[in-house]
Amino acid sequence: MSGLQAVTEVAGRPAVIPTITGRGFTFGLTQVALDRFDPHPNGFALTDVWGPSAGEI
Repeated sequence: MSGLQAVTEVAGRPAVIPTITGRGFTFGLTQVALDRFDPHPNGFALTDVWGPSAGEI
């Protein structure tokens, strides 16, 4: 059940403090590491890996 707990002001603007309840589940865990020898330090796009037609999906 969710609801409005209070109305307040933040940095001169009206704001609310909500009450949120429920359940959550973990579907996976990911670990990210940096490698200084990574050939793509800024990432890559699907078209870099699968060719220009990958962007046509």
